[in-house]
Amino acid sequence: MFQLSLFIECKTNTEALSVLNEVIRRLSDEVTSFNLIENEPYWKVDGWFKTTCNFELIGPFDYQRADKILRLISDKWLWDKGKTSAHSSVKEMLAVFCDPMIQFSTCWFEDFE
Repeated sequence: MFQLSLFIECKTNTEALSVLNEVIRRLSDEVTSFNLIENEPYWKVDGWFKTTCNFELIGPFDYQRADKILRLISDKWLWDKGKTSAHSSVKEMLAVFCDPMIQFSTCWFEDFE
């Protein structure tokens, strides 16, 4: 399982869900199911939404597969020292996301093999 939070520059929760649907489509060959956890205005930045979703992955996975999956969403990720969580940012890393409305993303993985 992994949890993905998208920080999306948009005006409505419908727009944010549309962006999430694009991400889900891109991940469709890698996941068995997903569960929307949150889709709310982001309190730190006006005009942004935070959309968080849990994904169940197909089969076993490790760091290399996780990195491959994340590159379906953004071209640049910075992993923590334990390699269980990562983040990507347009502003800090000049990352290019699958949808230009995504400005920042965080994720964490559980149960690497």
